This record gives sequence, C-alpha cells and structure tokens, in this order.
Amino acid sequence: MHFLQDQNYYLILETSCFYTHFTTPFILKFCNRKYLILNQIILMKKILITGSHGFLARNTAFLLKKKSYKVYGIGNGKWNKKQYQKWGYDYLVNKEVNLKNLLKNFYKFDYIIHCAGSGTVGLPFQKDFKKNVTTTKSILKFVKLKSPKSKIIFLSSYSVYGNKYHRSIKENFKTRPISDYGINKKFAEGLCLQYSKKFNIDLLIARVASLYGEGLEKQLIFDACFKISNRNYKFLGTGKEIRDFIHISDMTNFISFFIKRGFKGTNIINCGSGVGQKINKVLKLIMGEFNLKIKPIFDKKRVDKNPKILISNIDMLKKLGFLPRKKFKNGIKEYVKWFKKNYL
Repeated sequence: MHFLQDQNYYLILETSCFYTHFTTPFILKFCNRKYLILNQIILMKKILITGSHGFLARNTAFLLKKKSYKVYGIGNGKWNKKQYQKWGYDYLVNKEVNLKNLLKNFYKFDYIIHCAGSGTVGLPFQKDFKKNVTTTKSILKFVKLKSPKSKIIFLSSYSVYGNKYHRSIKENFKTRPISDYGINKKFAEGLCLQYSKKFNIDLLIARVASLYGEGLEKQLIFDACFKISNRNYKFLGTGKEIRDFIHISDMTNFISFFIKRGFKGTNIINCGSGVGQKINKVLKLIMGEFNLKIKPIFDKKRVDKNPKILISNIDMLKKLGFLPRKKFKNGIKEYVKWFKKNYL
C-alpha cells in the first residue's frame, strides 16, 4: 500500500486496484479476495511542534503520534531519522526556529504547538528574549504568510502573573511579571494576541504551571534530586514559597484535548493542578524517596525575582471538561525512581 497526499488528506489505496469510486461507506473487492474498507476519506491533522527536542515538545509528539496525527518538528538539535521517529515525529528539521527555516521547510498545518523558548528563569535577558520572543514572532509571520488557517497553541507560563497574588490566580487577573523570563513570556503573549486579532488567527495561550516528570533534567525537582544524591541539603530561599506543579502526562493530554476539541478566536487558559505545594514539603517528600529523614537547610534569603506564591486557578479548565489526573506524591515517587535509574 501507499499514500496519496493532497495537503492534509491521506487516502489508503491498493496499488493493484483498478476501480476507485469513492462513496461512504464502500467496499472494494479484488480478484485475490482482498478487501479494503474505507468508511470515509481520512483527514489526518498535520501538526508542527517547535522546540522539537525539548522535554514538553518531544513528549507531546510521542502522544500525538499515538493518536494518529501527522507530526512535524523544528528545533536546534542533531537527531537522525531513527531518533526523531522514536519520539513520534514523521519529519524533523534540526535547525533554529526562525522565519527563513520555517518558510524553506514547511507549508500548511492544522495546528502549530509553539514550545520553543527558554524553560528556565535566570537566563540573561537578551538570550531569553531571543528564545521566547523572537521565535514567537517568526512563527506568527510564518502563519500569516504560509499557513493562515493554522490554530496556534502557545505554551506560556504562569510566571507572567508575578508576585502580587496570594491566592489561586485566575486568567483575568492582571499580569505583573517580575522575572526576565516572565516579562518575555508576557511580551510573546502580546505578539500572539495582536496577530490573532489583526489576522483572525485562532489562538490558545496556555499559562503552564511548574512542569515536571521523568526525563526533565533541569529545574527545581531535578536540582533537588541532584543535590540530595550528593549529600547536599542546602537550598536557596525560605522554603515557604508555594508552587503549583503539573506532570508531563497531564500537560501533553491537555494539548491533545484541545486539538481534538478545537477552539476559535483568542483564548487564554491556565494549565496546572490547582494545588499549591510548599517547597519545604516538596523537598521533604523527595528526601523521603531517598530514605532520608534530614531536614532541608535554607539560607532564609528570598531569591530575587522569585514570586512567593504561584497557584493556578483551573476552574475554567474543569468547565471545559479537562482535569489533571496525576497525584503529586505519585509523580514525585516516579520521578525519583527515574532519577536513581539514570544518575545513580
């Protein structure tokens, strides 16, 4: 068998077939008693994922391929065909996400999942700006020029809300970021909103909580595991800071949910667990998985540009029919198990 491609349409045909009359449903009978049943012409959604080698991007590709989407990727890296197909990509460009590379290698997509960007607070402003803002502008220009019917899912961050709120944060709360990362995410959101309204681009901005899960080799939980495994129990901050964590399985299911459900116009939605976790307790939980009863030591100094409390209000998400399922304790247990297997 082979595939005939007409933009987004892929029709399975038998090469020896001499008669093709497309009705729905229909059965074609061949002289060698093979039967081909097609209920309808299959529409396979074409999806582009930016930042393709990153933690969220590659896990998203893996899930979407399981759901029979046609998955493309672009991002800095050196994966060969075997490596990128392992993660679910049908085709991948190992190049920087910029307008030139997008126009040269791609055409039209049903959805663009924009994961490219720094995922860590603390990068120099200009480097963070390029990762989070410049790449976003390139994607928006590409959509305008080559793929105007694409729906965009932009992975932003709940860091755009800043340090003002001491309760769960709703989507309509004002954004007052205090970190360079949060400022640049807000700037990128602004570009998306402008393009969406001016050029009628369907847009979903997902303000993602603190992402974690097996395979993530940076950020708080990984750093904590690394320190603890090396008998270092000293940590920055007061330990009283509160964060909302979302597991990678819930995050990829969130993306899959909105691709299947679809959306129109301009949309902003929080994506977290809706539950705040005090950092002191998170570290104790991790230490417990290392069979340690030692209390973490904090320098008691509030980390600059680090909000005290960030908790996502996910009432809107629930109303739309999506509910994160991974329990935090179970997620930590699985993460530490993965860490031990790969680092100890």
